[in-house]
Amino acid sequence: MAHHLPDNALSILSCPRCGGLPLQYQRDGGLLCSVCCAVYPQRNGIFDLRPPDHDQSREYQGDPPEAARLRNRWDSTRLQHKPGVQAAIEEVAGRTFPGCRVLDVGCGTGHIDRWIIERAAPGTRLWAFDVSEAMCRFAQQNCERFGQVTVIRAASRSPMPFRGGSFDVVFERLATIDVALAYEFLRPGGWFIQSGLGDANWQEVDEVFADRCIVFPKDQREPKEILIQSGFVEAEFHSWRYTDHLTLDEVVSILRFAPIVHHFDQRADASLLEILRQRWGTPEGIALTVDQTLLMGKRAS
Repeated sequence: MAHHLPDNALSILSCPRCGGLPLQYQRDGGLLCSVCCAVYPQRNGIFDLRPPDHDQSREYQGDPPEAARLRNRWDSTRLQHKPGVQAAIEEVAGRTFPGCRVLDVGCGTGHIDRWIIERAAPGTRLWAFDVSEAMCRFAQQNCERFGQVTVIRAASRSPMPFRGGSFDVVFERLATIDVALAYEFLRPGGWFIQSGLGDANWQEVDEVFADRCIVFPKDQREPKEILIQSGFVEAEFHSWRYTDHLTLDEVVSILRFAPIVHHFDQRADASLLEILRQRWGTPEGIALTVDQTLLMGKRAS
C-alpha cells in the first residue's frame, strides 16, 4: 500500500534532477516533478528521491544489505555509548523546539535519529535520508514507532531534494555533504552539527594494512575555519581520543561493513589480523585508538 508523506511535506521537497518545485503525488504513490516531469517511485513505503540516472551512473550506491545488517547490529549495541556520538545527540536534541525541523544526512541505520527524537522537544520533525536502500529500510524499522521521523532515499549531492532554508538543524555523521550546501538548507539561526572521526582513529589498523587503508580527501583548513569561510558563526570544534578494546570478531565485523580497508577478506587477511592481535592484544581485547570529533556552526540570523 502506498504511503503519503507528512502534512506539508511537499512544501519542502524539490526535484533532485532540476531543483524544480513543487513535487506532486502520482496515482501509484510516487512523486512527479511539475517542472521536468521526472518520476520518483515509492518502494516499501520509502520514497526514492535520488537523481533518476543514479543507478546507471558510477556514483556511490550505498552500503549493500550484508554491510547494512552488520552495521545495524553494531549500532544497536555500541554506538550510543561513544562520547562523541552522545555529545552529538545531545547537541542536536538540545537545539530543538516545537515545530523544529531536523535533517539527518546519511542516516545509516536510523538509531541516532531514534535517540535524537526521544530527547527532542515535542513537535520536532526529523527527516532522515541515506543513499543505501538497505540502510533506509533499517532506519525505517528502527524509527517506525516515531511518527515524527520520515525516512527517504536520497544522495547527498546538489541538487538535493529539499527546498533551501527548510531546516533548523542539519546533522551529519560519517557522510559527505558540502558545508555550503548544508548552509543553504538551514533557516537563519539554524545549526549545522557534524559528528566525525579524526586522523588517529584506528591508527593501529592503518599501520598494519598500510597502503590498503582507504583515505578520504581531506580539507587542509582548520575545521572551524571551514565553517566560518562558508558563512557560519559561533563555530565550535570538540574532540575525544581514547582507547577501546574489541574482540577480533568485532574488528572483523567492522572491517566488513565500514570503508576502512580496500578489498578486506577475513581469510586472505588472516596473517595481517594476527599481526594486529599480537601487537595490540590485551586481556581486555585488541586495543585500538578511537578519535571522535564534533564540529558545529550557526547560520547567521
